[in-house]
Amino acid sequence: GVLAQRGRTCFLMRDPTDEEQDKPLTSNSLDYLWRKLLERLEQQCAQDGETLPNGSPLEFVKGSTRAFHFPLHALRVSLITFMVLDQKLPIAVVSKLIAGHTRIIMTLYYTKFGKSQMREVLEEAERHELEAKEANYRRIMTETSYEKFGEHFATLNLDAVRAALANKTAAAFTWDERGICPNNATLCDVGGEKLSESKTLNFYAPVPGFPGERNCVLCRFFISTPAHLPGLMAEFNAYSLKSHTQSRKSVRLRTELEALQNERAWASSQGLPFARFKQLEAAAKRVESAEVVLQQYVNALIATHAFIRKCLDIEQDQAGTGDIKLVASGSMADLTVAFQEVHSEMHQLEVVCQNAVVYPDLREEAPILRRGQILDAMLEYNSISPIFMKLDADMQLIAGNALMDLIKTRAGSIKDALPYAQAKRHLSELGIELGDVASKLDCIPAKHILTRRPGPNLLSDWEGDDQ
Repeated sequence: GVLAQRGRTCFLMRDPTDEEQDKPLTSNSLDYLWRKLLERLEQQCAQDGETLPNGSPLEFVKGSTRAFHFPLHALRVSLITFMVLDQKLPIAVVSKLIAGHTRIIMTLYYTKFGKSQMREVLEEAERHELEAKEANYRRIMTETSYEKFGEHFATLNLDAVRAALANKTAAAFTWDERGICPNNATLCDVGGEKLSESKTLNFYAPVPGFPGERNCVLCRFFISTPAHLPGLMAEFNAYSLKSHTQSRKSVRLRTELEALQNERAWASSQGLPFARFKQLEAAAKRVESAEVVLQQYVNALIATHAFIRKCLDIEQDQAGTGDIKLVASGSMADLTVAFQEVHSEMHQLEVVCQNAVVYPDLREEAPILRRGQILDAMLEYNSISPIFMKLDADMQLIAGNALMDLIKTRAGSIKDALPYAQAKRHLSELGIELGDVASKLDCIPAKHILTRRPGPNLLSDWEGDDQ
C-alpha cells in the first residue's frame, strides 16, 4: 500500500528480477555488487602501486568473507565532504541540488572533517581574527584618551602611555607579534631604567641586551594588547627555554669556579703556593657574565608574564562591555606548564620550534639544532639512519616540525609524544614505520635519503634528556 502511494519515483534503483519490477533492490543484492566493486578497486590500487604512507597495501574488503571496510553509503559522505570542503561549494547548493536534503543540518552531518583539515581551518581563522583585532586597536590607539588608555592597552610604565598619546599618526607606531612600540623602534638606546634620580635631568640606560637583542618587553615604552596574547605566550616560552639553558650553564661555570676556590683554600691551609690565579680570575669573569645574562632572561620572563596577566585582565573587563569583544586566544591555564618544574628539555624545544614558524622574530638557531640532535637520537633508536645532522637550521626547522607533527598526531598530544621523541619508546608502537617518516620528510633533498640501519640497535638503553 505504501509503495503504491509513492509511485514509481520512490526508489532510485529497482530490482529487475522482481515480477512487478517496482520494488527496491534488497541489501543482500547491493552488498554483493558493492563488494565486487571494492575488490576491483583494491586490485587496481595494487596494480598502480598505491599504498598507505607506511607502505602497506590499501584494503577495502575483509579477506575472504563477504564483509567490507566501507559501506555503500560512504560514497555519499565522501562526495558531500569533497564538494563542501575541497571544492568550496556553498553548503545550501550542495544540500538542495546534490544531496537532496530538506534541512542543511543533515548536510552538515554528512560533511566529515579530518584532524589535519580542521587544524588548518582553525589556524587560518585565528590569523584572520588577530588581523581584525589589530586593525581595531590601531583605530583605538589614535582615538583614546589618557583616562581610557588602561582599559584597552597593557603597559608597565607610564612613559609608554605618554609616548603613545603624543603620537597621533599610525606611522609613529611599530606593531609586531608581541605588542606595539609608540616610537617606531627608534628609542631602544634610552628605553631602559632611569640612571639619574634628579627630577630635572633624565638619563636612561638602553634596553637590556641592546643592540644585540630585541628585548622589547623590558622597554619602558612597550605596549601590548589582548590581541597579542599568542605572541606574548610564544615570547614567554622562548624566555623560559633561554632561562633554563642559561641557568644550567651558570651552574656549570660556578661549579668550576668553586673547585678552583677550594683548591686555593686548600693550598693556603697547607702553606703551598697556588699557581692557577689566572684560571681562577677567568672563571670568576665567566660566572659573572653568565649570571648577568641569566638575570636579563629572568627579568624578561617576569615582564612577559606581567604583560600576559594585564592583557587577560583587560580582556575579562571588556567581555561584559559593548566596546570591543574579544575571545581569549589563551588563558593562564595554558601557561600552567611554564610554572611547573619541566622535566623534559624536548617539551620546551618543541614549543619554541613550532612558534618559530608562526613568529619569525622569536626564531633562534640553538633550539632548532638541539632538537635536531634529539630527533637524530630518536631515529637511531628506531634503527633509522640519522638525518638532521646533515641539514642546515632552516631545513631542520621544517623537517623537525613535520616529523613531530606526525608523532603528535599519532600519540594524541605533545605530552604523549615526548616518550617517543626522547627515544624511550619505539615509533612502531604508534604504527609509524620508515615509510611514514620518509613521507613526512619529503621536504629533505633527495641526496639525504632515509635508510634503515642494519645490525643491532646500539641505543636500546638510551633514556633521552630529562634534565
